[in-house]
Amino acid sequence: LEVLMEDWGVSTERQGAEVLIRSRGIPERSFSYDFNDTPDLAQAFAVMAAVSKRRLTLRGLSTLKDKETNRLLALKTELERAGAEIVIGDDSLDVVQGVDVKKVPQEKFRTYHDHRMVMALSLLSIGAEGLSLLQPGHVTKSFPSYFAVLKEAGFLVEER
Repeated sequence: LEVLMEDWGVSTERQGAEVLIRSRGIPERSFSYDFNDTPDLAQAFAVMAAVSKRRLTLRGLSTLKDKETNRLLALKTELERAGAEIVIGDDSLDVVQGVDVKKVPQEKFRTYHDHRMVMALSLLSIGAEGLSLLQPGHVTKSFPSYFAVLKEAGFLVEER
């Protein structure tokens, strides 16, 4: 993951028990990855690309159709509600056009009873004036303290 993030301009430095994360800014280019060995990273990278308005091609995603939901179709549906253009195939997802962050606060995003959709879609809040996620509690399946960690990182998280 650190290598992938370095590609996106993010460096990680370990200093004893601490980790220092620095951003040099996202390079002005498109990205392409084969996530056959790590398909669970695909959703976060798709949202990250859509928010940063970078073209992204992901391959090796055939298993994402058979999870808690068809994650490829769910990503396409929800990101397009925010103005993105997403093309999916049997094994792939392409972010062709990024989201319009002004549309994000106007929508209520479905999470499809899927913990990874909750975490990935939460990234839509970066640069937006607000974000509403339906059924965010499904995150407890893999990361029960996810929203507490977001709060510690400086995000404003409000439950209704």
